Amino acid sequence: MEIKAGGQTTTITGSGVFSMAKLLGTMKMDFGGPIGQTMDSRMLGRTMYFKSDLLTGPAAGKWVKIDFEKATGLDPAQLAQYQNQNPASGLSFLEAVSGGVQKVGTETVRGVATIHYRATVDLTKLGAKLPARARSLLRNLRETAHLSSLPVEVWIATDGIARRFSYSMGPLTMGSETGSATATMELYDFGVPVSVKAPPAADVIDFDSLKRR
Repeated sequence: MEIKAGGQTTTITGSGVFSMAKLLGTMKMDFGGPIGQTMDSRMLGRTMYFKSDLLTGPAAGKWVKIDFEKATGLDPAQLAQYQNQNPASGLSFLEAVSGGVQKVGTETVRGVATIHYRATVDLTKLGAKLPARARSLLRNLRETAHLSSLPVEVWIATDGIARRFSYSMGPLTMGSETGSATATMELYDFGVPVSVKAPPAADVIDFDSLKRR
């Protein structure tokens, strides 16, 4: 992800491995900059763990435990359906939440033949398709960042799996600052084994307990 604001550009990178069928995964993100802040995350079922040197106070040096469904309003088990969906169903959804899907052409992503599509998602239409909690989070994002639409691009292989996904936000207004952000994610190495363990209990702090402090 590349973020431009206040005359500066920040590049955020990350990599990980996930099994949506088993609801297991790990990811490490690097926020760049001279200090080199990072964040590690683990997914075990409906529970997420996060650890970052950006966290201070009681959460410093701890893994923060979060109930994914409670925090986002999304059931992670439902996300597994997108792992092997029919290309037409994904495009139908994109068509329903945008003003139309444009076929850009064919491209190869990490050695896999794909069809490149482009659309502009109407965030009001998207919100209408989401569960109540997720709809509330999206509404807060729209109001905070003054967003009404989201340009997206997706590269879908013949097996129905998206191999690359990109979106752009901007201009964004956050307080007195104006900026933009572009994010690109590539999906590859399907079928590799995924093994994830929960952090030691002594190193974990519950997110709900932080909110009560």
